[in-house]
Amino acid sequence: MREFDIELDTTDLVCPYPIIKTKKILNEIDSGQVIHVITTDFGSFKNFPSYSRQHGHEILEHYEADGVYHYYVKKG
Repeated sequence: MREFDIELDTTDLVCPYPIIKTKKILNEIDSGQVIHVITTDFGSFKNFPSYSRQHGHEILEHYEADGVYHYYVKKG
């Protein structure tokens, strides 16, 4: 677990809602800040890395534990 500025729990939401909610927060925070996203959406395993690369953000860490996916995304 790493440090973060904002936590976003999108548990039980499915694609595209975890990305949409993450995008909204990333648009509101400053460059360099980190958002911790929690989701149960299996598709997030592909969606978050792709979205982050396309929009200049960095995934600092990601892991899965008991069907819950965690992403630490640093705003670019």
